[in-house]
Amino acid sequence: MGDSVSSLFHKYYNGEWEAPGIGGQASETFPGVTGETDGDFQITWSAYRHRFIAMVDNSQYIGTASL
Repeated sequence: MGDSVSSLFHKYYNGEWEAPGIGGQASETFPGVTGETDGDFQITWSAYRHRFIAMVDNSQYIGTASL
């Protein structure tokens, strides 16, 4: 996997973005904030802001956060 795209993807685990994207463990990004009906946050890297941006839409509200 050395030069493959999968080596570039990392999961959030224990407060860091270092777990392997394939086969790695993952932690809840916002523990205690989301419930079973809140939907899943979509997290992406913003090259403009140089940080991660998270968004959720559960059909009742839209929430955002900068990480």
